[in-house]
Amino acid sequence: MAQLFSQRSRHLQWRRLWLLLVGLRKSLAITTDALEQMKQHLEVTDQDFETARAEELIRRHDVTAHVHAFGAVAPAAASIMHYGDYLAKVISNLCKQQPLLHTRICSQLN
Repeated sequence: MAQLFSQRSRHLQWRRLWLLLVGLRKSLAITTDALEQMKQHLEVTDQDFETARAEELIRRHDVTAHVHAFGAVAPAAASIMHYGDYLAKVISNLCKQQPLLHTRICSQLN
């Protein structure tokens, strides 16, 4: 149970969500290389946490810090990753306005 609610699990879910969002937006000329790099680096490493800690000191936002940490290990996707969709906005939109997309993303996360 502790593992389910751990920081590593939380950030893994963020990365899965970002990958899905980018995949859903592939029609915007996102390269296969960018998607592959994101897939290869879904698991959050200790180094990723160190990078995110350093970024958070600069950016003062945990989600933004982790986006930059993810971009460091998936540079082909860094410029398109997260598209400014902060997690609260994403969740709000999914829950209120896009039930079909919400169902699809939730099925992918499970």
